[in-house]
Amino acid sequence: MRFKINFLFKGGFQALKREGEAFCNFHTDILASIIQGDCRLGKGCARMLFNMNLLITFAASFLLWFMYAGLIILWLIDGRMKREQVLHALAAGFVAWLAAEIIKQIFPSFRPFVTDGQTPLTLTIPGINDGSFPSGHTAAAFGLASSLWLHKRKTGWLYLFLALAVGAARVLAHVHYPVDILGGALLGILTAFALDKLHLNKLITNH
Repeated sequence: MRFKINFLFKGGFQALKREGEAFCNFHTDILASIIQGDCRLGKGCARMLFNMNLLITFAASFLLWFMYAGLIILWLIDGRMKREQVLHALAAGFVAWLAAEIIKQIFPSFRPFVTDGQTPLTLTIPGINDGSFPSGHTAAAFGLASSLWLHKRKTGWLYLFLALAVGAARVLAHVHYPVDILGGALLGILTAFALDKLHLNKLITNH
């Protein structure tokens, strides 16, 4: 009985060892193929990585402006958005971004690419003295999206998803930490709710 147990234990250990070696060899081959770039697997992985970087760059640098462009289209062309709703959304995005920039000046902090040495995947590289917390892009995106959510639920949910994509891309692009995104999102949401309580359109009309 003891012999059978030892035999099974030894056999299981050897099988696990073989699987572990095969697993390591497989990933080693993948890494070598990527570095050499002379096989289909390596080229495919390199192409996938390139496309992923392009997607990150688009979301981190351009998606916010597409969100604003979509808002203008919904207002001027589609007609789904009213003037007051557009003013609220534009103001919320701008005020949230401005507040984020002020906080950066008061509490400066280094960005990830400065401390870890990685290359930013954004179109323009932020300055070394340009603070990290909170994320201005994320603040603007969530300010815009939250304002829309207060007036148009379906459109607002879509924009909140896009705002989250902006924040995630800023992290993947090595220009922000997750806490920067959280701070920017909170700042944008609070700004949108505050401006909605102030009834911006009435303030403009009265003055």
